[in-house]
Amino acid sequence: MQPMPTLCDLVIVGAGLAGSLVARRMAEAGMRVVVLEARHKVGGISARGGGLAILGTPEPYMELMERVGREEPAQIWLLTQRNLDLLRSQADELAVEVRRVGTFRPVWGDAAARALQKSVALLSADGFAASLEDATELGLAVGLQTQDDLLFDPLLLVEAALEHPRITVQTAAEVKTLEWHGEAWDIWTGDLFVRTKALVLAGGGHVVHLDAGLAAYLSTMPLQVIKGVTDAQGLSHPLILDAGRVLALTVGSHWQLSSWLSAAEADPWARLTQTAEQFCPEIRVVERYASWVARSADGLPVVGSLPKSPQLYTVGGLGPWGMSWAFVAVDHLVAMMLHDAELGLLDIGRFARD
Repeated sequence: MQPMPTLCDLVIVGAGLAGSLVARRMAEAGMRVVVLEARHKVGGISARGGGLAILGTPEPYMELMERVGREEPAQIWLLTQRNLDLLRSQADELAVEVRRVGTFRPVWGDAAARALQKSVALLSADGFAASLEDATELGLAVGLQTQDDLLFDPLLLVEAALEHPRITVQTAAEVKTLEWHGEAWDIWTGDLFVRTKALVLAGGGHVVHLDAGLAAYLSTMPLQVIKGVTDAQGLSHPLILDAGRVLALTVGSHWQLSSWLSAAEADPWARLTQTAEQFCPEIRVVERYASWVARSADGLPVVGSLPKSPQLYTVGGLGPWGMSWAFVAVDHLVAMMLHDAELGLLDIGRFARD
């Protein structure tokens, strides 16, 4: 590990996927970058996830349209399509394997099947490749099939992104205080000090306490995960269930079942157990854990400069489907910081306008 400098061009709080990608891009632009990570190793929540980046959102397209209007859903899906392109490009550059796995999003019941059929028609009209397929072999009705979704190991990509001569990573360095002194930020961890020209908060819900304004845009939601192994055949495609509240995927004999249900909706562990019994009844559970992810009120990332805080930026609120947003969100932030580009739908300023 390089010695910790006391002066740099940019400090990034959070060494998860988004923070590491920002660090890499800004280091390649010639900046001296310090990444501060509160935990004892890099990767954050993303390192424990399944690394699935999907086309679109798990919410049915018709429901998304009813919620946000006719024009915005196509823009949202285009952003996730761009995210997949950026993921492939970044992974190629860093020599990290990415697999094209597609996803299957089945539903049960006549009403849900009709709604999904309408969603497929609308997606086709908007130029997206998605099809309606039979799901009776799964004990469900029909499902939305996409082919371009990607699976990768987020930790490998984080570690590769941080391997750059202009990046210094400091783990076990929880930021305690930030102070702006007219031209620079002074940052203290427990026993370290660094001064920087610019600062990016990329630590999800864990950095809300560092800027009071973020609390107005982000909330946290629980993530429950069961990991296990089985001798049974794995899934041909990852399954997105309950409009994105449950995910089941396999890599070889290893299964991962994730839930973003809150206790107010249902017992999430019971829902995961039910999913395991339905699709892999012989699973031998080797790990289960719960953590928290940050999301915005509208489910889109929050990207940009924070109000009343000079040279302070954020990329966060990626939510439970963060892999589907991290690359495009970082791309927008870097373009804004380096070239003053517009942020579009992801601009944190949208909440102030609302």
